[in-house]
Amino acid sequence: WRLLRGAGLSYDYNVFNVAEAGLLYFCLSKCTNMVAAYKEGKRLLLSYAEGEAEFEPVKVESAISSVVFSIIQNEEGVFDAAEQAFINSYRRVPLDFQRQELQRVIRVTEADLRRVAAKYVKCLFDDATSRCVVCCNSSKVEEITTGLSELGVNLVKLPSTSKLQL
Repeated sequence: WRLLRGAGLSYDYNVFNVAEAGLLYFCLSKCTNMVAAYKEGKRLLLSYAEGEAEFEPVKVESAISSVVFSIIQNEEGVFDAAEQAFINSYRRVPLDFQRQELQRVIRVTEADLRRVAAKYVKCLFDDATSRCVVCCNSSKVEEITTGLSELGVNLVKLPSTSKLQL
């Protein structure tokens, strides 16, 4: 990720999932060069998905710790635990789902990461399984549309909201 921020291509970037919706997101924002940031981010993510890049053990442990913290944070107090129990009931998962999830997370291996990256990360860059949305200044529309088209991303241009009557 240093390649994106360090090169000044994007000052904010993220890969995250919304498990309930079954969606994985790759987001870039505050880009100085959106097309170059997308190209570099795609190259970086696919290098992991295709097994060309190695997961650094210290970073894997750090990521696991972050996930563990976010799970535990959902049950900090009595109210939080009750809210989580209600959500678990609504989602039709066991009441101790978070504890089960913690056990699964702490057992994640680099092999698991490679398997999951190969299965899901590649889909982020496949037109058949993904959608790409770009919000930008109207002066950048042609540049970004052309640049992403050259990378195999076909966008549909929508009118600027500044030209729409509300």
